[in-house]
Amino acid sequence: MDTSIISEVVLPLVFVGVGAVLIWFLVEAIQFLRRTRTAVETMEAQIAPILKDVQEITDSIKPAVDRVDPLVERVSLAVDAANLEIMRLDGILENVDKIAEATASAASAVDTVANTPLKLVESATEKLRDAFSSRKASEESATLAASAEASKASSIAGGVQEGAASQAPVANAAASKAPEAAEDAGESYFTYASKEE
Repeated sequence: MDTSIISEVVLPLVFVGVGAVLIWFLVEAIQFLRRTRTAVETMEAQIAPILKDVQEITDSIKPAVDRVDPLVERVSLAVDAANLEIMRLDGILENVDKIAEATASAASAVDTVANTPLKLVESATEKLRDAFSSRKASEESATLAASAEASKASSIAGGVQEGAASQAPVANAAASKAPEAAEDAGESYFTYASKEE
């Protein structure tokens, strides 16, 4: 009897409970779908004008985009041409650098060639100057210089008539300095003295 009671009473109650839960779930699902539909419709109503505006903007941009493509191609060509010119300029600058180096080396070679004879002449002149500077003037040169100084002093003394008394000490001083000047002149004037003297 227990199983018949269970199968006759409890089982229909369980089915009724499950059916009630299913009906409740179905009602909730339908309400959820209605709310979702309402939300979607309101969103669609709000989004539709925005989509129309976006469509209009896209339609208006299309011609500009169509114009931009050739412009982009032209800019790309201009950039490529500029790159080629820069590459050519790099090549030209490399050639100029090589030419400058060659010119500098040629100028250095010409300078060396031009300065070599000058250096030889300069060294020979320096040797001659050293050789002649160590020699003193010969006695003949010293006496000629002393006589030239004395004649100069006497012409100064004899040329002035007035104040002969005041000029005499000057002339005597010049005459006394004449041998000193001759010695100094002997150092500055020189003649080629033979080795026999």
